[in-house]
Amino acid sequence: MAKGFINVSISGSGDVSYYLRESECLHVQSSANLSTERAELLEEWKQLERQEKMGNKDLGIRGRHDAQVRKNYTLSLPNELSAKEAANRIEAMLKETPIKDCSYSICIHRGEKDGVQNLHAHVLVNERNLITRKKDRQMIKKEFLEKEFRPKFEQAFAAERALGKDLVSRERIEPALFQSSPEVARELLRIYQEQAEKLKKIANTNSEKTSITNKQKLEVPVQKQPESNHQTQKLNLQSKKRGYVLKV
Repeated sequence: MAKGFINVSISGSGDVSYYLRESECLHVQSSANLSTERAELLEEWKQLERQEKMGNKDLGIRGRHDAQVRKNYTLSLPNELSAKEAANRIEAMLKETPIKDCSYSICIHRGEKDGVQNLHAHVLVNERNLITRKKDRQMIKKEFLEKEFRPKFEQAFAAERALGKDLVSRERIEPALFQSSPEVARELLRIYQEQAEKLKKIANTNSEKTSITNKQKLEVPVQKQPESNHQTQKLNLQSKKRGYVLKV
């Protein structure tokens, strides 16, 4: 996973079937209002596009021919994760943002170039709030990406980013490997156990830092700002008019 990599592109009429293609899409996970079946999911995204462009009086959608139907968040992921685990982490992250109340689909892809695998996700989001039926304009702004989405994404995969790219996946240590190459299997198992301990320590450290920070925020005393000379002079003038002098 490229450190801190995140790319966002906005599409109004992109082909959703590209993100759902069987040849590369390993797993799909969507918001509760969308289907888990790819064929149905594709049709549902087409229906969302028709509503945004042509309108829907029942839902209070006016419709615009140039409407932005969805935003595509492209996220680079650690190669050692399974597609399901990666999707679960991303969805847990989305539930901490306004995206939780929108229509979204998480498409996990595994590409390959020059023998190097590239696990990544395309998160398709329609920014219309399912409760208010209005578009959340905050999600269109750059501040949402930089100050809310990106930090939560990096935090969700902080442990893997801290250890780097060369993590050993548990799936690589197959039972057959102990028969064919027992020394290699034992070495992989040792590395896996070591990195598991490191991941645990990193997670505990991050949790402790968060607790300390929150505690410090609660303990910070509120200091009363001293009155300026201008304010003091103003009070004295008002006091003289009323027949007494304010001493400070």
